[in-house]
Amino acid sequence: MSVSEIKNEIVKLTKMMNEPQSISYRSTRSDWVVTQRFLSEISNLMQYYGNYVGKAKAEHYDYKEEIDKIDGNIKSYFEHMLESPVSDYCFKLTGLMINKISEQISFIENIGKVNIERSISNKLYQELTKERDSLKEINEFLVKHNGLPELNKLLEQSKNIGLPTDEYWVLALCSLNLMEAIVNKKLEILGEKFDGNFKDKYNRLCDSIKKKEQKDISKIMPFALYDSIRNKLDHASNVNKVTPNEAIQINVIVNDLINQLFS
Repeated sequence: MSVSEIKNEIVKLTKMMNEPQSISYRSTRSDWVVTQRFLSEISNLMQYYGNYVGKAKAEHYDYKEEIDKIDGNIKSYFEHMLESPVSDYCFKLTGLMINKISEQISFIENIGKVNIERSISNKLYQELTKERDSLKEINEFLVKHNGLPELNKLLEQSKNIGLPTDEYWVLALCSLNLMEAIVNKKLEILGEKFDGNFKDKYNRLCDSIKKKEQKDISKIMPFALYDSIRNKLDHASNVNKVTPNEAIQINVIVNDLINQLFS
């Protein structure tokens, strides 16, 4: 069940709450109650919503607790509605339920923005593992063949004066500094200007690719990586170091950026 279909059902219910045909007089208790037709539409909405949220829980298991919390409120409103079909009470519960369903949909759609550390997919993890193994082989080759003598000498001298610099620092810093060059190159290919700060250029690139290549790349760039980590390594490597795992992760992200822009 798609979100658009759930929203269509919500629109239908909202209209029904303003229609006289949705309520009837119950003479045995001298009150007004919602009709069976209205309750049937509520049940349809719950069925559509149930399918949607069940799939979301399976796809975003790490967020199941948060989804369950909102889901519990929605189910509670529905159960109370079935227990007492008095129209005013039912319409109020329907409004609360619709608001919570909308909140749930919004949360699920934005789930990747809640915590960037939890957004690394299994696919990225697998690529990270491959990249780690590949780097290990490259490192062994460089050690065997003495690598780049000038670079080795430079790193050795920096270590001697107490700087936390090694081959992983080089990998991280090269990867981070390539990010702007990669964006500039793609802008050049697309015939766009590449002036301004990095964020402006990336936003310009996103707009151009969306128009010319019908792709949305707006969410693949972790700006915190560029703005914060790059600055720390570029301007304060005397107090900031990078672990092998962090360097490899950064390299994987930059490689993914290249693949996304030039594949």
